[in-house]
Amino acid sequence: MKTFSKLLIAILVAGFSGIILTSCDNGSRLVAPSGSNSQVSLQLVFPEQPESAGLKKANAINEVTVSVVDLETIDLLAGELSNKPAVLINEQALTITQSPQGRFAEGILDIPLTDETQRFQIIVFASDIENQLFLSGRSEIELEQGQSDEPTVTVLMGQAVSITSFGTSSASSTFTSGDFGAGNGNDLDFGTSWFSAGPAADPEGSVYTWTISEPQFIGTMGVFNNSEHDNSQYRSGFGFEKVNYKIYSGPGATGDLLFDETIDYPNTAAVPVLRVSPFVIGQSVELTLTGHESEICGGFSELLIVNPLIRGPELQNIVSVNSIPPGATIYLDGGNMDLTTPAILTDVQPGSHTVRLYLPGFNEHSENFVLTDGGTPSVSVNLSQPGSPMPVITISQPTDGATFNDNVITISGSIQLRAANGTLSPFTGNNAIFTLNGVDQDIAVSNGSFTESASIASGQNTISLRANSPNGDTGVSDVATITGEFVAPDIEVTLTWNTAADLDLHVWNPNGEHAYYSNTSIADGSLDIDDTNGFGPETFTVPTALAGSYIVKVNSFSLGSDGSSDATIQLQLNGGQKQTFGPHRFTVDDSNGTNPEAWWDVTTFAMSGGLQQVKVTPVSSEIAQKIIRDMQNLKTK
Repeated sequence: MKTFSKLLIAILVAGFSGIILTSCDNGSRLVAPSGSNSQVSLQLVFPEQPESAGLKKANAINEVTVSVVDLETIDLLAGELSNKPAVLINEQALTITQSPQGRFAEGILDIPLTDETQRFQIIVFASDIENQLFLSGRSEIELEQGQSDEPTVTVLMGQAVSITSFGTSSASSTFTSGDFGAGNGNDLDFGTSWFSAGPAADPEGSVYTWTISEPQFIGTMGVFNNSEHDNSQYRSGFGFEKVNYKIYSGPGATGDLLFDETIDYPNTAAVPVLRVSPFVIGQSVELTLTGHESEICGGFSELLIVNPLIRGPELQNIVSVNSIPPGATIYLDGGNMDLTTPAILTDVQPGSHTVRLYLPGFNEHSENFVLTDGGTPSVSVNLSQPGSPMPVITISQPTDGATFNDNVITISGSIQLRAANGTLSPFTGNNAIFTLNGVDQDIAVSNGSFTESASIASGQNTISLRANSPNGDTGVSDVATITGEFVAPDIEVTLTWNTAADLDLHVWNPNGEHAYYSNTSIADGSLDIDDTNGFGPETFTVPTALAGSYIVKVNSFSLGSDGSSDATIQLQLNGGQKQTFGPHRFTVDDSNGTNPEAWWDVTTFAMSGGLQQVKVTPVSSEIAQKIIRDMQNLKTK
């Protein structure tokens, strides 16, 4: 029996037809230790729940339990169902941990094995009592007997789905003074309740029966008391002492009895929901409630039943990323996601992607994956420590302690490979990663040398580089600290990308003047360079902003031999915190500018006297038409 202080089940808004059994996208094939048991390391990742969404507290997860079901007794894909699948682990508690990205949970599962290869379904339930949320997640794994360290399985968690509103209900009696019919107990409205006519009408206990059209895999269920009723006089004093849960294979409490458990429900409980986790496949539920708190009536607001195989819409097109050890910075298609492992990436577009992970002291690691529409793939990486040959990076300029009176500086230096015996050899890679004030960008390397421009901030800045050998060993330069002695510009827009393609930054000021590679200077600002060799950066700077709207776009001028390129924009206003847009993937190029797919409409922002305005000032029709003409009549290079 598990308890919650508050619980709210998310409902499925789509139509319901028959049994819903979904395949698991983030399945794993693992090699288990030899012997009768397999130890599996489990790590959960919860979608971010920002306080701006109206929640009382972001990610206030207070309880997490995990169960393991043998898939040989429940074939989820073929629909060949056994009423009583073998539950090998029933609601083992997991440890809740805190990370910079929110709440996570972890634990070790000791799974018994009887065959050389077995399939299991890991099912997890969690509660967020402060926000009245109930979450679930699952992952299918296949274990093989053999030697292995504890394999790690990452499970994505999302709001659970209650199926009760898709069924029908009846009761042994109904309190006739008001609207207290049986349907109120499965309408997912916590402001209404079903009330029986009390112990006089039901001397052996009030019976509530729920039936659905097809059998369902019932993972967990419970009754929610009346504490959220719309009428405050019904919120307490109408509870029970005990609740008996029964699940039957047929409709209307007929067929085989699959589950039978009685739990204490002490009158108006301080804990609104007491749940049980049957893990059976049944078609109807029968509740018998005894020990009426009131002599005239009693009931509950909701019967909650969760089929953990039903995935809510919030779990689609997201990617779970995990590393051992954790804490690695996550890059998606070359863009820094401002997240560290373990974490989930949301709103990822279907297609081929690359995740890159970097943790100081370990080798940088890249992993490719394909996301299908609606999928939830996971990336899990064991990070290794650097070996030989290791890149040795020397930054020639700027030197540590240098001072600059301009925001655009040049970084140059060289990279060599050092063998275990100290012998140096040429670096054969074509790129490295330049880090400025904690923000990474790719830079080109040719014959072991690099030269790149960058825009620094006013005040203190830190720079470093890292590069990977052909064997994947990561070398890191010393950190140089430099100072910018200048007034921060009102506007700074920086474009970077992750390939040797030719992408271009385009900015229009409030007067409609167009800054780009063929017109680098306009009245209020300028574009530093046109980087035709790839990676960027290209930076547009405005010392003193005009009043009105600025429009930022990026054009894919030429992808060259690359089939795609991922662009990122950073916007900094008045020297404040940088805003990141992207990464945006280009798969089409167009040097003429006439193909809309070769353009990325990044952002429009408004300025007034050097201060950002909340409301964007609409551009005039004349300027809007000029922008269209500018886009469709690009100059040749």
